[in-house]
Parts: sequence; C-alpha cells; structure tokens
Amino acid sequence: LFVIPPSFEVWQKRLRGRGAMTSVEMARRLRSAQHELKEALEQRYFTIVVNDEFHKTTKTIENISKSLPDQDHARTGAQHLLIDTETFLKTF
Repeated sequence: LFVIPPSFEVWQKRLRGRGAMTSVEMARRLRSAQHELKEALEQRYFTIVVNDEFHKTTKTIENISKSLPDQDHARTGAQHLLIDTETFLKTF
C-alpha cells in the first residue's frame, strides 16, 4: 500500500506544516520520497491510494481487502507527483 498526497502543492503544504524545516532537509526528504515513488510506480504489487480527504482515505484503506481502488487514477496522480518533485529538486 502506497499512500500519496493529491498534489505536489498539497504535499509541500503538509511538509511545511510539520514545523521548521531547512531547504536542505526538505530536499533530502523529497529525494527519498522521489525514490520511493519511482519504486511504487515500477512495481505492480503496490496499491496506490490518494490521501485527499482523511475519512475517504481511511475508508479506502479499510476496504482494500474487499476491492482495489481506481489504480488508473491513483497512478496518474503518482506520475504527476513524481514529475513535480523532479522539477522542484532541479532548483537545488
């Protein structure tokens, strides 16, 4: 199971909301996540869930054993997230 934010912008906001973080620390975390996201996209055994709304996400996770979520939508979101992360990291 691989849970992703709905967009790069939301991801940045969530990271910043966790407290003071230097740009070096932000870049380190994004590079690590970038690697993990690439792995999730390359491996079919990952089920990707978009964490856009807490209760909806938890319900999706609860139901994961019953049926798979819309992987086409989630994979598209993950691909966009990866592109935005790569673009952002080029600024460092």
